[in-house]
Amino acid sequence: MIINKSLSMHKNEDSIRFRNRISRSVLKNRSLIPPLIDEIRKNDAVLFKLRNSIDV
Repeated sequence: MIINKSLSMHKNEDSIRFRNRISRSVLKNRSLIPPLIDEIRKNDAVLFKLRNSIDV
């Protein structure tokens, strides 16, 4: 019983640490996100044009 309790506590600590690490990296990389979204939009527009030209 005691072992199980300590294991679950350890797991929680690990997941909290992991979450903190993820949020830190997201904050660091937030400036990269808008350019990425722009790239995706551009690619979508190109794909859309291609699809339309194929349909004709």
